[in-house]
Amino acid sequence: MITHEDADHIGGLQAVLEQIPVKQLVYNGTIKPGAAVEKLFQTALDKQVKLVKASAGSTLKLDTSTELVVLHPIQDAAVEELHLEKEQNGQSVVFMMRMDNTRWLFTGDMEQAAETAVAQMTAAKPQDNLTASLIETNGLPFKLPELMQQGTIDVLKVAHHGSKTSTSNNWLQAYKPKMAVISVGASNVYGHPHPTVVERLQQNGIQIVRTDKMGEIQMTVNNGKIKVKTKLE
Repeated sequence: MITHEDADHIGGLQAVLEQIPVKQLVYNGTIKPGAAVEKLFQTALDKQVKLVKASAGSTLKLDTSTELVVLHPIQDAAVEELHLEKEQNGQSVVFMMRMDNTRWLFTGDMEQAAETAVAQMTAAKPQDNLTASLIETNGLPFKLPELMQQGTIDVLKVAHHGSKTSTSNNWLQAYKPKMAVISVGASNVYGHPHPTVVERLQQNGIQIVRTDKMGEIQMTVNNGKIKVKTKLE
């Protein structure tokens, strides 16, 4: 799954496609101009890897205890099927994962505009005790899977390495994560994670784990319990 096509998010996938059998490649439905992206998709085509455009509401069941559902991008009837998109952050694939009775939210580099759109969409509640309600986004109706709906999650992957462009307080209130993971390089030139984001997480009582201070972070799920192991702490 490609959340979006910036170099720091697809840089390792060329080797994956070349060395590991891949059945399908899920992406955001856009193409970012550039040689690396073109090579990646051409390799997928050459190896007959199925290209799948992610859109809100689509689901992928991996096994009996693991399911993914896409929250973003939200399909827009006015946008053509495939188009060039240089600025990729706002097009990030955002998805919820349920694994063994735990919920995880993966956000790519989504920005606050996308957070607002997703929060508005997922605020819909099922009616008449149904597990899904029919809602409308950009004029296109679809059923809202139960897994998409707001409510407490176990793990939030903090968007855009902790940039101040995302992880708004409204976003945190919508999903109330118990733990937040920040994937960020030590002493990076961007100053990620931004102090206001860290403070916001702390004010909401969310446990923070971050790669710049803890190194590699491993999480395992067993009987609905999440165990965290880090390299440096």
